[in-house]
Amino acid sequence: MAIPAALTLAALALWIAPIPAPLIERWYSRGVYPAWQRGATTASNFAPFAMFDLLLLAAAILLLLIAARARRARSWRYAASRLLLLAGVTGLWFQLAWGLNYRRLPIAETMGLTTTAGSDAALERFATAAADAAAASADQLDRENPLTPSRVLADMTTGFLRAQQKAGLSTFARAGRPKRSLFDFYFQWTAIDGVTNPLIPETILVSGLTPAEVYVTAAHEWAHLAGYASEDEANFVGWLACLEAGAGAQYNAWLFALMKAAGAAPERQRRAWLARAGPIVAQDLAAIRARLQRSSPALRHAASTAYDQFLRANRVEGGIRSYDEVLQLMLAYGTGQ
Repeated sequence: MAIPAALTLAALALWIAPIPAPLIERWYSRGVYPAWQRGATTASNFAPFAMFDLLLLAAAILLLLIAARARRARSWRYAASRLLLLAGVTGLWFQLAWGLNYRRLPIAETMGLTTTAGSDAALERFATAAADAAAASADQLDRENPLTPSRVLADMTTGFLRAQQKAGLSTFARAGRPKRSLFDFYFQWTAIDGVTNPLIPETILVSGLTPAEVYVTAAHEWAHLAGYASEDEANFVGWLACLEAGAGAQYNAWLFALMKAAGAAPERQRRAWLARAGPIVAQDLAAIRARLQRSSPALRHAASTAYDQFLRANRVEGGIRSYDEVLQLMLAYGTGQ
């Protein structure tokens, strides 16, 4: 029991240790982590399957073996020691492989952005600009041909690099080849669009995403690969990546920005902005709503609640609401340009 307990305590100590954010930023998020991510994601890109699935299946098999042996030996002590060992190894692996990025300096600080609630006038300017840009680029998105993983990589890699440059990074993350998961059905039921594997950095996209969402979803997950763990920061870096990419990705970015701005406005104002964006945008928003309506409300709520608790446990004060806090970053970035 000594080694399993020690590993579990080490994982717990690393999780709660008050390590200064500047130290995390310098030595981990901009030091050790990028080197690990580039190597691990490069290797993962060669695998035709999601390493995420392999890890989950391996964990399930281990739990079954532990349960079977504990039952044969009638020893709760054996089961407890093996569960502690599994928890300790997983906890340390998570923190060292990616999780410490939750404790890095805020991107607003590293980019010199002043984030506030934003005035109504600033929101109006941003939303109308987003509506106009979405309307202008809507017909440049290819809705006829499938956005394959190789095509997403080709269309987005340069934009992802430029977004990292704009974020002030000097060592750049490797883009992950979008993969499907064996658990794709679950992600669809819970309205989860994409997943980043935090143990072996890779990108998973859920099937059924509309062309108006694919680029911005992939870019969001790539921002996680770049070490931006908080959802608002991943949304922001992903948005920048789309703006720096091709026309179809830019349309994804402006539609995303319009949706976030509309979500923060009264109904009448929201309707006016969406109408300004034009009929193609309206059709894409209807397709997105139709996709989300195919999910299960009960499972969606359960998954959101669980993830909210996970984010709060990792020092994301806003929890699941942090997804929408990207609007403050977008407004601050727009103001500074």
